[in-house]
Amino acid sequence: MTHAVGLGADQPRRRVLFVGNRSGVFEAALELPELAVEWTWAVAGSALAARLAELGRPFEAFEPGEAPRLVDALDRTPFDLLVSNGCPIVLPVDRLARLGRLFVNVHPSPLPEMRGRHPVNGAVLRGRSQIGATMHFMSGGVDTGRTIAQERVDITDDLDLGLLYHIAFRLEVAVFTEGMRALVDSGFSLAGTEQAPVGSHYSRRAGDMSLDLATMDDMEILTRVRAFGVRTQGAVCRLGGRTIRVFDARLVRNPYLLAEFDAVPPGELALDYDEKLLVRTRQGLVALTSFAVMDECAEH
Repeated sequence: MTHAVGLGADQPRRRVLFVGNRSGVFEAALELPELAVEWTWAVAGSALAARLAELGRPFEAFEPGEAPRLVDALDRTPFDLLVSNGCPIVLPVDRLARLGRLFVNVHPSPLPEMRGRHPVNGAVLRGRSQIGATMHFMSGGVDTGRTIAQERVDITDDLDLGLLYHIAFRLEVAVFTEGMRALVDSGFSLAGTEQAPVGSHYSRRAGDMSLDLATMDDMEILTRVRAFGVRTQGAVCRLGGRTIRVFDARLVRNPYLLAEFDAVPPGELALDYDEKLLVRTRQGLVALTSFAVMDECAEH
């Protein structure tokens, strides 16, 4: 990738094209005096699109399936710096490259761990001990470019998925601010640090979001529920002839209850109580403490 020549004191601010679905990094870019955010492309229906409408800022909306339209438009835009944050389309940096242009991405994981579209889900599902955020130069691969700034935070047992998202997106703002300061201080000639050759990747799959209450180990059930435990996602199972989207669950190991429901077959409802569902599993009992019954036509 070609890096820009350093800016002199009398040179204009970098003209920024921002593309993605989150607003935190976007608003941080607005605060930096070295940047002029002139063009914004937001995923339709995203938090970024909603925030832009609230601020009254002009933007173009795009759907994840509109790659040709987006890339053609970016190719015609005279930006100096492209900032990507939550863009669901892999941008062809080689096609968009021009002399002096920079391309950076802000990703919610400590790269090279959890490249891909859904790293926070993947960190929980794969049992990682940390989440984080990384600002890196964009390259021809997915989340593979040289790193500019990175932060990590331990995953503790008291953090549900919603809190993990909150932390990851706050870290995105921190690494963007830190990374942009490093770029400015270097005259936009910072080379960055090569990522480790071995990493991991995660993007959500329907199979990962499914529960088999009759056959899965209890800890696998709880891990999958925790990995997708926000209202826009959820882990899906069949229970009592209904399709259930589960957002929270916990183990129940009380000896009295285990004995009371010992004859209930694994995967069957043991007790419906206080807007919770107690389910007999292969190993014991699991309480589904937050869930929604899905309409059959919207099951997938």
